[in-house]
Amino acid sequence: MPKGRPRILDETKQLRGTDQPCRIQKKTVKPEQITDISQVQKFIGISKRILPTKRARDIFASKANQLQALGVLTELDLEQLALYAVSVDFAFSCIKKLKEPPIPRHDKDGEVIGYVTRPEVDMCRKAIEQSNLIGTQFGFTPLSRQRIATRENTEKNEWDQLADKINEKG
Repeated sequence: MPKGRPRILDETKQLRGTDQPCRIQKKTVKPEQITDISQVQKFIGISKRILPTKRARDIFASKANQLQALGVLTELDLEQLALYAVSVDFAFSCIKKLKEPPIPRHDKDGEVIGYVTRPEVDMCRKAIEQSNLIGTQFGFTPLSRQRIATRENTEKNEWDQLADKINEKG
């Protein structure tokens, strides 16, 4: 049940002569979906500085292909997707660095008393948080994937066609 008075179209307001600028509904421009993968490849070619490593470019290209196949990728999403690819690439770099042996901490006598926490641990944690935050917006997590508005299937299956025929006869 809508609240308040029903909206009046701008064209109706113009016909009535009540089209005041403060009451005109501004129409929003909807960004165009990327339907051709060449637009994504063109962006990758332009953004060599943004996507410095081959792994970042590969992550960007694979995720762009997936989003483009779902029909949800627009030109406005490319920069955000590039940031996602860079943060995932950085997290993988930190994980690779964590495989190195730990840094020992010595006492006055030179004996090992503990190990120093690598700075990559905190950087990796932050990169993963950032990539998860951005990835949620694109539906890369299972919960957020359910919220993506994908294209509706316009083809009717056999059961829907049969139900339509029954309803026509009845």
